[in-house]
Formats: sequence, structure tokens, C-alpha cells
Amino acid sequence: MINDTPSTEHPAAAWAGENIEQILDIIYLAKSSADQQEIPADELRKIQERELRPMWLDQTDNPLSNMARNAVAGDNADLDRTLAYLTDQQTSLLLRHCILLGHLALALTLLTRVSDVDWKMSNNETALMLAAGAGHHEIVTALLHRGASVEAEDSEGWTALSRACRAGQLRVIRLLLDGGSDADHLDRLGRSCLQLAEQCGHQRQLLRLLSEQSAEQDVGTASATLDGQSIGSPVDNQSLDEEQSLELHQWLNSAGFTSERAQSLQRFADFIQQMARGMLPENWTMTGSYADGWANSLIQVNGRTGADSDIDWTIIMPQVFHLAGGCHCEELRGNKRLQVVQGHAQVEVGTGNQPAVAAAACGMRPAQDTCYAFDCCSGYCKQALMDLQEITREDSIRDCVHLVKATRPNASNELRVSFSFEEKKILRKMNSVQGQLFTLLKFTFKRYLPGNLDTPGLKTYNAKTIMFFMLKRHHREEEAEWQPKNLIKLLKESLDMMLSFIESNSSPDECMPHFFMPDAPLYFKNAGLGGDFDNTKSMVRDRLRQVRSSTEDLFQALQKLMQPLQSKSFYFHPFTLLPLTQPSIKRKIHISGGYPHYADVYGVICYCVKKLHSKSCDKEDLLSQLKLLESLPWCKSAVICLTAMAHLKFKDITCAVQLMKELISHKVMNGLKIEHCGRRNNCTKFFLCCQSHGLDWAWRFCLPWTAVPEFPFLPEFTSSLLTARIEHPRSSHLYLNFRCLSWSLQAELLDRG
Repeated sequence: MINDTPSTEHPAAAWAGENIEQILDIIYLAKSSADQQEIPADELRKIQERELRPMWLDQTDNPLSNMARNAVAGDNADLDRTLAYLTDQQTSLLLRHCILLGHLALALTLLTRVSDVDWKMSNNETALMLAAGAGHHEIVTALLHRGASVEAEDSEGWTALSRACRAGQLRVIRLLLDGGSDADHLDRLGRSCLQLAEQCGHQRQLLRLLSEQSAEQDVGTASATLDGQSIGSPVDNQSLDEEQSLELHQWLNSAGFTSERAQSLQRFADFIQQMARGMLPENWTMTGSYADGWANSLIQVNGRTGADSDIDWTIIMPQVFHLAGGCHCEELRGNKRLQVVQGHAQVEVGTGNQPAVAAAACGMRPAQDTCYAFDCCSGYCKQALMDLQEITREDSIRDCVHLVKATRPNASNELRVSFSFEEKKILRKMNSVQGQLFTLLKFTFKRYLPGNLDTPGLKTYNAKTIMFFMLKRHHREEEAEWQPKNLIKLLKESLDMMLSFIESNSSPDECMPHFFMPDAPLYFKNAGLGGDFDNTKSMVRDRLRQVRSSTEDLFQALQKLMQPLQSKSFYFHPFTLLPLTQPSIKRKIHISGGYPHYADVYGVICYCVKKLHSKSCDKEDLLSQLKLLESLPWCKSAVICLTAMAHLKFKDITCAVQLMKELISHKVMNGLKIEHCGRRNNCTKFFLCCQSHGLDWAWRFCLPWTAVPEFPFLPEFTSSLLTARIEHPRSSHLYLNFRCLSWSLQAELLDRG
């Protein structure tokens, strides 16, 4: 019998416990001993006896990350120094560690140093399997060139192709099939690659690579459907369009798609960003739809992130690149200006085509993507920045761009020039009608075409780019053009623009120009795969014509998805959205500008919960930490619950019962109202409002966690409420709902009393 439950094992399990810490310590010491001939013998002894711990690994600016960044520029001096101390097995382990962390330039360099590319971990995993599951097609290509086995199986009976199918990695699947992988291979439970792909819910385009018969049938059906329709030239009815536009505008308003609510969401994003910057050493910036304030959810604007959306973070790495055509630095200090070809800076070694490290949605936490970007010393395409300044009416435009890990189809050794910070400014300036148009475009490209019309190919960034061009075209006509009655007219104009871009070039992969870099094309999703995917352009074009000629079905699908707001309050629990990084121990709550550092509060809560979980815990230390939070009414339920739990841990039931009595009439804030947010992008107004009203809003937390929670001193039902989500390593956390915990403790303790 086939088990239809996909395994939750993560590639991290393959190298955990394989002494990778020893290798990382050697890297650290090799770097710190750069001026010496060799690492001192006593330091090597400490490594073998595990007296050193690589605590620096939690920081972005650490020796391994530095080595990875240097590999992009072709500087491998530190790597060569380190490899002199590593065995072949340790070098293979380091290679797998780099693949897992996304250090692709360093991994590609290490591939030329390892002796056995098929060396297996304890679960029989090979480097090819790990790279295939992660979607690193550059590594897969290099391993195949080195002769890596496509037939090797891990302990689950999965080959590299099996893993790629489970993860939906189309480009890797194509490479492995061309490299001789067996699509009919069965794992130890009798599941084929096709079944693994279906069980994990991946799109039919993935299945086309595995079944030629399915591909022919799908293409034939799609072509027949399109050929059977007479699209012709659309004839617009202006009065009808205006009437329907007003209805559509009202419907979008009822679901919360207004500039007022978008601005509130933007302030929430800035609030969370400020908290993250207080907790982390790096300069984290929130980007993407949550920070933009528009279409983070296509259902309604209530503070929740859509199931198919995420929260995006961009971290600028401490290394500056210089772009030819933008850089005017007189002193480059050994660096060189990188040539830019079609919006991509050419580098010595490629870093892959995955700009962000993804953490899957898990429990209360939405999916989060973290993009590690390289800063540039200057801007690029100055005219586009001038256009931006005119559109946004901003005097202070950031005159610098950054580079992200992305390439053109079938290209390598390059980094994409990114304008994400500038794009965020544009989207944040939109009024309600502009934001609603963008929402319609995103729904059309991301949901309606692939979901309702089975025609994938366009992405959210295509909707953003069309929106930028529309704003540029009409920015001087804001009062006249951007009116609710023109919403459908503007949508049709946007679709006409998209169609004109598609038809303006003959490449099957290119769909439109980049807004900031006119010579840099944007590509269809899955461009460069060849085969049936070369038909993507014609299918998208025909479907867009169909939508353009009649928008009625589109609007019906939209209204089925969107839901009117039941409450004007926002769902806002910032301590569940912070990056899952272990905070430092806090001995005081810092006050700045009249309000506390929220990161300090998060650090105290995290420390206390871990101490409660620990078998060795000092009661006085625990209570002194919680005492730091006693004066903060906005986290009262959390503090009292944790204090009661501390007393229970040390068998002082009387004190715990007394504390629970304090919470009988205590109320927490269920949702955040717009008036709580203030008009400034900082925490001051929000904190002062909560302080003056005694609002308790900090009662939901997600803390970094990797173990099964054990709190045996708690009553049985209360203990079950402390839920750990550890199936996804990048999203592993302990979820705490202190409102529910307080109810449960009251019921179980007061009833006992």
C-alpha cells in the first residue's frame, strides 16, 4: 500500500551531527591565523575536543559568509588556507553545508576540490540529491559534468530526480531527465516520481516533463480551446464600463483595498522592521507586498498574509560592488567595475538563480523569504530614477541599487540589478484607485490565468512593472484619470500594454522590458526550459486577449475570492512575524524616545521560556528577568502566565493560583484599529496609545525552537497548548498564545484551589 503522506524530513538532517562544527571552527581559526604559517596545535586540539563552538555562524558577517562573498569575486585565498587543514570527507561535508545555506559560488568552487562527488552521508544522501531538492540547477549541472550518479538512492529510496519532483524544481528536473534519470523509478514505498510530484501538489507543468503523453494532451486541449474562440478586436462600452467600475470599486473598498488601510499596513511593516533591527545585528529591510501595503492578501486587507503570499526581507551584505556605467569611485581598492549586460552584473563565479532563502508557512507564521543582497556604490539608469522622483514626488531618492542572486535563463556567473527599495516607494505612494488597479493586475496574472484558465507564465513582478508604466503614463493626470469610474478602462489599458510588450519581440522567453532598465527584458515563468514551455508566450497572449475582450468572468472569479471585512480592526501580532533568530540575553529593557525596545521584551520572553523548558533553572534568575516586564501593561498576560509557570516549576502552587486570580477580569486587545497606528512610520504613537489605554496586545509569540516541548510541571491540558512546529527547520518555532494559556491555567488551577 502506498503511503500518501509526504515525508517532512529536511536536507538539514543529512549533515546534522556529522561534525560540521569542527569544520566551521577550522574555518574560523584559519581566518584568524592568516598571518601565521599554520593553526597552532593547541587550537586544533580544542577543536577535536569540542571546546570551541562556532557561535559566529549566527552572524551574517562571519568567516564562512566572507569566504562565500569572496568566491563571487574569484578570491579564494581564505578557502585554500582552510582546505589545507581539511580531509576529503570534511571538504565534502563543507560542500553540502554550502549547498544547504545557498552559498553557491563557494559550493561551485569547492566542487573543483572534492575527490568523490558521490560521497554519501549517513542517510545515503549525495550532493546531487541535496542540490536537486533545493533547486540549485547550477550545482546540478556542475555535478553532472563531474559524473555524479543520477541512480544513487537515499534511505527513502529517493533519487535526485525524486527529490526534485517532490520540491517542484522544474529546471532541475529537465537537467536530470536529459542526464539520464529514470522517471519511472520507484522509492521504497513504491511511489514513482510522477506520484511524488502529484502528492506534493505541484502544477501540471511539472508533470509535462515526466509524461510526454500528458504534455501532448494538455497542449492539444489548450490549443483547441483557444482556436475555437473568436476573440477579434474588443469593442468597449464606455457607459457600461463606468457603471461596472463603480460597482467593482465599491466591492474592493468593502474588502479593505483602500489607501487608508494600505497605509496602516505599511506602518505595521515599519513597526515590525524596527523591532527586527533592534534584535538583529544586520540591517534588515522589509520589502514585498506586506511592506508595500497592497495585495499581500487577495481576499481582504485585514493584516493577514495570503496563503500564496509571504513576508519578504532584504539584508544588504557588508560587501560593495562597483557597476560600470554607474560607479564614479576614484579609488576601487583592488576591486573592478562589473560590466552590466541586460540588467545583470557579470561576476567571476555564479551565485545561483534563487534570490531568496525561503522559510515555509508554518502554524501561525506566514511564509518568509530572506534575500541576501550585495550593495552597490552607486545608482544605475539615472533616467529611471528621475522618472521615479517625478512619479512619487520624492526629493530623497536612494541613489544606490543592489545585486541579488538571479540570472537570465540559461545564463550563469551574474547577479541581477535590483531596485526593490525604489519600487517600494512607488507602491507606497499609490491612491485607492491605483492600488485597486494593481490588485486587479496581480489577481489576473497570479491567480486567474494559472488557476482559472490553466495558463501560467506571468508573475507578480509583471503586474508591478505594468503598474509602474501606467503610473508614468498618467502621473500628470491624477485628478482626471485615476477615478473610480475609470477602473475597468485602466485595467483594459494595462492589458493592452501587456499585449503590446508581448508582441513586440520574437523571443519565446521574453515578455516585457524592465521599467528601470529598458534594455533588460523580463522573462516568462519557466523560461529557457524549452519543449512545451516554448508555447507559454502564445498561450499567455491568447488568454490575455480573451480576458481583455470580456472581463465578466474575471470579475466573477474575483468576487468569489474576495470577502467584505467583518471588522475594521487589523490582525496584528508582531511577535509572531519576527525573523526566527535567537535573541541575546537581556539584563534591562532599554528605553528610547519614551518607549521600550520591543526587541528587548522579545529577548526576555524567549529567555524565560527556554529556562522553563530547561532541567537546570534558577528561580531567582527567572523571576528577576520577568520583573523587567512588570511595568509594561501591553504584555501583562504574558508576564503573569510566565511568572505563574515559574512558581509551578518550583512547586509553589499557592503563588501561581494567586497570580491567576489577577487575570480573571483582565482583557486583551483582539485587533488593532487604524487610530492606534498613528501617522508616522515609527513606534511612538502606537506605544503611547497602548500605554494610555492600558491595552494588552503582546499575547501571541513565535519563538525559535528545535526540540519537542516538555513542561511536565504544567497541568496536562495547559501543557498541550505549548505547540512546537519543528517540521520545517527554517520555520521551526514554539507558538505561545498567552490568552489561551491564561484561560487554561485559570480553569485548572482555580478549580483545583
